[in-house]
Amino acid sequence: MLCYHGVVREKMPFGDFCFIPEDRFRKHMAYVARHCNIVRLRDLPDVGSSKRPNVAITFDDGYQSNHDLALPVLQEFGLPATVFLNTAYIGTCRAPWFCDLIEALSTTKVTSLTYQGREYALTNRANRRFASEDLQKKLKALRSHDLLEEKLNSIVGELGVSRPIDHAGKPTEILDKTSVVRMQVSGLIDFGGHTHSHKILAHVPEDTAAAEIETSLRLTQELTNAPQELFAYPNGGPGDIGSAAERVLRKNGISLAVTTSPKHYSRQSRNLRVPRYPIGGHISDAWFRAFIWGQFQHYGSVRKLLKGARASS
Repeated sequence: MLCYHGVVREKMPFGDFCFIPEDRFRKHMAYVARHCNIVRLRDLPDVGSSKRPNVAITFDDGYQSNHDLALPVLQEFGLPATVFLNTAYIGTCRAPWFCDLIEALSTTKVTSLTYQGREYALTNRANRRFASEDLQKKLKALRSHDLLEEKLNSIVGELGVSRPIDHAGKPTEILDKTSVVRMQVSGLIDFGGHTHSHKILAHVPEDTAAAEIETSLRLTQELTNAPQELFAYPNGGPGDIGSAAERVLRKNGISLAVTTSPKHYSRQSRNLRVPRYPIGGHISDAWFRAFIWGQFQHYGSVRKLLKGARASS
């Protein structure tokens, strides 16, 4: 189970794990087309064992690049995939909070930033990337979305940028409605909910979590005119899901919900806690093949590897 996010053709001001270069994405798809059985996520529980790995391809957040860059590659190799939508941003110039941070750090003219007593140099690609990764980690650790937004507004203000940030034409741009329809008409793409505005469900009150889930499912169904049975948890780690999420998903008819716990799917996997391997721009070809063939089965080891990949450049 592979979890992608955005695809980029041009080099970003600094790298981010969630945005993979188009040529590397194409190389991945060529590999799985040649060596794997590609299955639709919705069919995964019914797929039997095989000598070739069974692989499902997914994308989180719903970036415009899923249509502009990823879809042509998927069509070239005839590969189905599932895209999980943050519905608050479809057809707008806005994007999830971490995209605001990435864009603010990409465009700021300031050369340093101080947060929680730590000074971040912003004089080159490498230290801007480090600042982005470290600040995202610290903001997520607040475990309160309201507090996250408060701190993010302060950081962005110190960078000389104001929100809302216009993401049109940037790697962080979210899909428009026309692109969603075109992807569905292709016959290769299924859609699922990813909450309305990418709030980590464990970091908001239960009624807010329920509204985030149900709004995303309702609007995704309206966009696609198709019943919803798939969902992806924002951030997707073991501590990100919260106590109410599975109950709300069952109530709304969701049969599969995916995490970012890096393991292989098996008959023992819980269908509302399906594991996936997060695949970013700095995952090496050797690691990618190891994920495909199940050579990394221990959760802690893979988390450590992924952490190292995020910090590698």
